[in-house]
Amino acid sequence: MRLLVNYPVLLLLIAAGAILSSAAPSYARSPTTLESSCATLFNDNLEQTRTPSQSCTSRASSRSETEAQISRVINRAICDGKIKDAVVLIGNSKGVIYEKGFNTNSKIDVSYDLASLTKPIATATAVLKLVEESKGKIRLDDPISKHVPVLKGKGLDKVTIGDLLRHRAKIAEIDATSANAWKGLSKDAALDKAALIIARETREHKPQLESFKYRDSAYVLLAELIQEKTGNYEGYVQNKILKPLGMTQSRFKTTPGDKLARSLKGSAGNAGLFSTAQDVARFAQIFLTDKNPVLTPASVHLMTEATSEDKSRFLNLLERLKIKSPTKFLMPGERPELHSAGFDLDPISLKGSFGEFSDKAFGHTGSSGTSLLIDPEKDIYVVVLTRNSMPTYTESQQKASSAAMSKIRSQVAQAGLELVNPKTAQPMFSFCHFSSDRKVGQIRHFLDPEDTSPGAENSSAVSGISSRAEQ
Repeated sequence: MRLLVNYPVLLLLIAAGAILSSAAPSYARSPTTLESSCATLFNDNLEQTRTPSQSCTSRASSRSETEAQISRVINRAICDGKIKDAVVLIGNSKGVIYEKGFNTNSKIDVSYDLASLTKPIATATAVLKLVEESKGKIRLDDPISKHVPVLKGKGLDKVTIGDLLRHRAKIAEIDATSANAWKGLSKDAALDKAALIIARETREHKPQLESFKYRDSAYVLLAELIQEKTGNYEGYVQNKILKPLGMTQSRFKTTPGDKLARSLKGSAGNAGLFSTAQDVARFAQIFLTDKNPVLTPASVHLMTEATSEDKSRFLNLLERLKIKSPTKFLMPGERPELHSAGFDLDPISLKGSFGEFSDKAFGHTGSSGTSLLIDPEKDIYVVVLTRNSMPTYTESQQKASSAAMSKIRSQVAQAGLELVNPKTAQPMFSFCHFSSDRKVGQIRHFLDPEDTSPGAENSSAVSGISSRAEQ
């Protein structure tokens, strides 16, 4: 029997496949770089399941054991397809304690899309620097409209600069769906247009809006403030923040993963900065020492502490939630928000539920897979830069990606405490939740039993490890 082939249809199918494959970049593992390490990781975890009494007991860890634990966390995430690669850097006030690249050809000076880490590193720091230099002409209690003429009388006259920095302003959120309004405009004009749309959406939806809610729009408005006062948002950040700190490998790019920032050519204020772990560490260290070439102690206090009113509100709401569900551990999305002028002051997704970090810890995350955690009391900072390769097109995918990244970040942070404070840190528990009924050499998605994220039951042989698309 002859097989009839419709060649025009076949050509169309081939072309469609090429378009789809080009639109979703593949991160297939190379046999020379990852297959052997994934197999080694599997064998290591398989051995742990055979000796649970030894591997699951909390005990003091040597430095080499702790470093090996960090490698397991990151390599496991790479082999699972959760991330493409990573650089981890851990340090304290004296300098770098640990740094290593994973799936980066041993390089650590790899540039990553910082995504929302742009907020504290670039935008918030630049706003506070601007306030310092104004010598009283610009204050955090001033309405944003006082310093941005296009916003006068547009409905934001009661929204202060401080409200925007601390994510407590009752404003509308916008995203890249509004980009047609500023398509083809210059960066300056595009920021003006975006600010006006935020104001308009705020006026139209004011009754439904909440205060004390994290929003990208807040930092778009702050970028507009910097642009208005200096004439160049990016230039001001480079000259006043990045250069003085020696962050020579940090720069803005016009094609960040964040769609809103990309539509504003990287100058949105909420995202757009690309950097290395070493540069992020230089920024982190100014919060652990007295040597700060950028900000005064008063500004550092604003970036690392909540107002008394905000803190009281947070603690009261948290107590109510605990009374309602006394046995439940409240996850990040279930907790009230508490922000300083730039950072998250309740970084549960970064430090986890171990209870080892102090109440002074603060940090921030980026949707691209980046994070920074700083604890002045414990004298530690933890930088985790990855390329998140989990799909985040739907709400369930976003939750799965967020949960996966939270687990990676908190486990690395706990190991970081062991490296910085080996005598006081609670040792990590080894990972014991791996099935031993797999054939040696077969790689699966190493997920804990309670993990129900998409793909939890999938497995693939070493010779054909599946690839995933990055957002």
